[in-house]
Amino acid sequence: MAIDVVWKDRAKTILLVKYQHPWTWSDFKQAQDLTHNMAASVEHSVGILHDWRNGTRYYLDVESYGYIRHALHHEPPNISVHVGVGMVGVPGRMLPALFGVEGRILHVIDNYEEALRMLTQSDSHSSSSNGSMMWVSA
Repeated sequence: MAIDVVWKDRAKTILLVKYQHPWTWSDFKQAQDLTHNMAASVEHSVGILHDWRNGTRYYLDVESYGYIRHALHHEPPNISVHVGVGMVGVPGRMLPALFGVEGRILHVIDNYEEALRMLTQSDSHSSSSNGSMMWVSA
């Protein structure tokens, strides 16, 4: 699969979603379904780390909005936060607006280590179902 999904830690609190070029929106949907199933298999909060460094798509179109919207509306309530690395350029600037329309917050920060630290802090994994999105450019 062009997008791999694995647990990043033994405690199963962080899922790593790693995008490899080239990938399609069909690959994205399959990866999101797997991500959602894996997160739903545990009772505690789960953070998602999206690694786009080797698979960034450089455009967003109508089709992409549908896939992103579907993923947000169908994720299990224990997904507490999304953090991404490597999404730069126009998509990195447009995603906050797309997620804002869906009632989500999309933060853009530039330090990978800080993003990982945020994912591993216990207070970042609240049981809230209105998780935020953070995209890290690196």
